[in-house]
Amino acid sequence: MIRVRLQGRLGNQLFQYAFAMYASSRLKTKCVFEIRAEDGFQLKWFRLRFPYNLLYVSFFYKAYNRYQRFIKTEKSFSALNGKEDWSKTLITDSTSYRGYFQDARFSSGIKSLLQNELSVKKKYADLFYNQYSSFLNGKYAVLHIRLSDYENQKIVINREEADWMLPVLWYHKTLERIDRAKLKLVIVSDDMKKAKELFDDGSDTIYFPPGDTITHFQLILHADVCIISNSSFAWWAAFLNNKPHKKVYAPNNWVGYNLGVEFPKGIMIKEFEWIQ
Repeated sequence: MIRVRLQGRLGNQLFQYAFAMYASSRLKTKCVFEIRAEDGFQLKWFRLRFPYNLLYVSFFYKAYNRYQRFIKTEKSFSALNGKEDWSKTLITDSTSYRGYFQDARFSSGIKSLLQNELSVKKKYADLFYNQYSSFLNGKYAVLHIRLSDYENQKIVINREEADWMLPVLWYHKTLERIDRAKLKLVIVSDDMKKAKELFDDGSDTIYFPPGDTITHFQLILHADVCIISNSSFAWWAAFLNNKPHKKVYAPNNWVGYNLGVEFPKGIMIKEFEWIQ
């Protein structure tokens, strides 16, 4: 049996869940999750498999957490030092893992399984379809811009420091790649007020929909064209988007865009188009 720590926000926990499913499948073993109160369980919107689909229930969550503490593993492996390179790591049974696991080998290797387990629960999907049927009946592009916490965040690689957040110019240049005459444009962000200030051009074909986390996730999930920030939240929504002819534009080198170095290593999948 392996143990995987779920930590961080939604996008991070999706990568951790994917790693757990990949590793347990490859090792033909079971997996338990360690969840701390400061992080909580962020995957409540998805179907998941039993028993993980019950972890959003407070009573079951507490009982499960007590149970997993009694599971003993022989080894532990932690990669939270900013130097994760899972291509050089031997995945073994009876191990406790802690990391972000943002290497696409894990998710791409079991994509069909993940698209099933990480499908949105019916009650959230129904609410979304009822509210946004006008978008879903036609073609649209979605642009996701991460603001708030990214605005003051820095990344350091090989002693070089740069902004975590993408230049706003990157979004405007990437928008030039889509045919605005044929596509409605939807802007989603963790700071919708500022996003509107940055992108509102007065056009009646650009939309700034309100909504919670799972609503914005689904707007990316069902889009024909996705322009995404270097956010794990947006990466997952675009990755799980199963439209056969979707286009996904993402920043080259991901979080390492401003330094010219791919980070985390392995994040750049072939199905996305990586834009400098």
